[in-house]
Amino acid sequence: MKRISVLSVMCVFMLTSWLSGYCQQDATFIKSTISPLRLTVSKFKTTNLIFPFSIISVDRGSGQLLVQKATGVQNILQVKAASDSLMETNLTVVTSDGRLYSFVTSYGNEPSVLNVNLGTSMPEGEPFAGMLSKSIQDEAMIQNSAMRVSALKPLFRHVSDRKHDISFGMTGIYIHEDICFWQLQLTNSSRIKYDVQQLRFFIKDLRRSKRTASQEVEILPTYAIGNKSSVYPNSSQTAVIALPKFVIPENKVLVIQLIEKSGGRNLTLEVKNKYILQARPI
Repeated sequence: MKRISVLSVMCVFMLTSWLSGYCQQDATFIKSTISPLRLTVSKFKTTNLIFPFSIISVDRGSGQLLVQKATGVQNILQVKAASDSLMETNLTVVTSDGRLYSFVTSYGNEPSVLNVNLGTSMPEGEPFAGMLSKSIQDEAMIQNSAMRVSALKPLFRHVSDRKHDISFGMTGIYIHEDICFWQLQLTNSSRIKYDVQQLRFFIKDLRRSKRTASQEVEILPTYAIGNKSSVYPNSSQTAVIALPKFVIPENKVLVIQLIEKSGGRNLTLEVKNKYILQARPI
């Protein structure tokens, strides 16, 4: 009987040791934890959280916690309490660089800190929080440059296409840093409204034999202004399209294609490399 008891104790000890070792191995999956930051909010004052990168996701633990992005920027989150009955809750923010920020929020009539700069501990070389992140600065630069180009007088008149009293032309190319701005003009001299379905930019072979398949390389715009979906009779519209800078390879041409919605008045421009090389700085 004693022998059976001793054997049972040994089995239990071995099983316990195995489970302990298994749990220790399983625990290695948790490599680290993120300690939440304490945040006091009020219904009378707004707290600003300034991140070094654009905010892509926000999760609130309670609907009593009010959050919104600051107008005109993507890296500043404004936080406020809906009422003074706000219970302690949490707030999670994910930014475009893949980082997660965790906060524990509680209510206070007079928060001691209203502006929280979350970029002071960022590695050297990354955008500093409290200022616009680089992506936001780039976007603002593109918008301002496009507006300037839209007001400029045409540089070219002879790169154009015309069909059924609809004329489409490239009137200028400008460059700023790594962005090329294309000034385009569409004039409708007909009595029928022109509805735009698509505007395409692509590079294709200048000449090809019938036996050779043509390869098209699409170039996607980064920004556009003035690209209205319709141009009414006896009116014209100037658009500015921002594209990443590029040059056209030898024996190829850039095609700008304007396609009419449910219509046959499609227009095409072919732009050679010499025009791009003449782009004016702005």
